[in-house]
Order: sequence, then structure tokens, then C-alpha cells
Amino acid sequence: MVATRRWLPLLLLASSGCLIEVKKLYDLDGRVDSVALDGKTSLPDVGQDSGSSGDLAVNVDSTVDTAPDSNSSPDTNSCVAESCNGVDDDCDGKIDNGACEPGCTGKQKGGAAFAFCTTSLSRADAAAACKQMSMELAHIADASENSWILSTAQSLLTEDAWIGGTDSASEGTWVWPDGTTFWVVQDAGAGPGYAAWGQGEPNDEDGEDCLEMVLVAADALVAGDWNDEGCWRTQSFICRE
Repeated sequence: MVATRRWLPLLLLASSGCLIEVKKLYDLDGRVDSVALDGKTSLPDVGQDSGSSGDLAVNVDSTVDTAPDSNSSPDTNSCVAESCNGVDDDCDGKIDNGACEPGCTGKQKGGAAFAFCTTSLSRADAAAACKQMSMELAHIADASENSWILSTAQSLLTEDAWIGGTDSASEGTWVWPDGTTFWVVQDAGAGPGYAAWGQGEPNDEDGEDCLEMVLVAADALVAGDWNDEGCWRTQSFICRE
């Protein structure tokens, strides 16, 4: 009986990590007679035999894909000094390693760093703790930020928290730590910025000149409301880069 040969396609993984097509020539006895391998688009003429049983003829394109693997180690060129933001900035495998003040947890939203701190401090001491992390007591730009800060704070803190507003320099004119005015009581509670005052606030009761975010509902205030409070009170605080 005359042996009949047949080319069968297979797939192999080349050293470059790419799949390439292999065709093996089999006799009826099931043994491989020859192999033709080509890493290029075109395949060898299947009508030709290598002429030697078991020989491997390799013709692989020498071009190698050098694009970086998305799962490879971090590019050390992007590593920077660690900051309190919930990110491993210096690529040492440790998040916020030594960057946060005691009791503070770093988070990040929209490229901005935040620290949520459980240590109960007066407003002045809280501002100083933020400064140690190259931050300041948090300003809040809009309702979306207020909602995110509220939900994050509720997962980390157990009491109301200082944020950055104060009217201690001029009663009724509320400013953020950078001096930006966001609320003027004399203008019937007008802007020019965003505010989320609770019902009847700010009321300056007993000289309350500092701003807190309510996390624990009380009286007419609900979680997420802003309230003016005495700056001497000790409580949690929220910092922002």
C-alpha cells in the first residue's frame, strides 16, 4: 500500500508570545514526516517535502513586538514622593507609607487627594495636622463632591467632621482656607460658591465661626448638611490637597 501524506494545521506559541501556524506532514502510520513553520503571513508550499523525516524547517520573522506588557512592573519614571492619597506614589508596594498623620486615611477623587482623620482635634489643631500632610481643611466645590465626601466619611469616621470654611475674619462672610468667599450671610445667603447649609444654618449661635459636615443626624440637621460650630470643639476632620 502506498503511503498517503496529509498536511494538518496546528498552532504553536512562539518565543515572542505570538501564536503562529504550523503545518505537519503525516504518513498513514501517524508519524511526523516533516514540519514547515513560518511566522510570516504567507505559508510554505504544502506540496513540498523537507525531504528528511522529523526535520524542523523554521522561517520565523525576526521582528519582535517590543510593546510594554500592561501587566508588567510599574514604570519607575512615574514614581514620586509618597503623599496621603490612597495611592502607592513611590512604587515601594506600600500605600501611603508614612505619608498620613496618625488616624488619617488617604483617598483620591478626580486627581485630588483627601485625608479622612479620626483623631478628635480643635479646628486650629486639625488645620495644623492637614498642613503636616501638605494639605488644608477640605473645601467642597459642588453637590457631587459633597455627596462623595459624605459617603466616604461615613465609612471611616463616627462623628461630625471639620471642613475648611470659616467666618472668623469677618462675621457672616464664609471663606475657604485659600481665602475664596463661598457664602455671605448679609447678602441673604447668596453665593458666590457652593454651600450645603442645614436648615436654619449658619446661625452663629454662641459665636460659631467654623464649618463642620454633619455625619450624625441631630435636631433638624441630617447627614451631609453643613453647620457652623464653635472652633474650640474637638472632633474628626477632613483634609484636601
